[in-house]
Amino acid sequence: VPLHPALAPAAEAVLASGRTPVCVAVDQRALAVLEIHAPLRASAARMVRRLHGRGVRVLMVSGDRPEVAQAVGEQLGLRPDEVFAGVDPVGKLELVARERARGHVVAM
Repeated sequence: VPLHPALAPAAEAVLASGRTPVCVAVDQRALAVLEIHAPLRASAARMVRRLHGRGVRVLMVSGDRPEVAQAVGEQLGLRPDEVFAGVDPVGKLELVARERARGHVVAM
């Protein structure tokens, strides 16, 4: 179902907030935009800061859309180059293999 132009700003705002937009349609007409959000644990950003403080490189690898993953990464204190978005399971395996081939220890 194509997104009605009047709903586009709502969907973009949801993406910009780090949430996933879902359109509700009836009879092939998009009527509303809902948002899906899994809140971060309160300790997540603190843990990332602690790991960074110990010199650990932290990456976030997600299947989410880039806008969502970048917003979440920002909440965690990650740089844009530490966030990988739109990565399917095979891509995640490849990223782990690539990091190991570079001599990095990988923990998930």
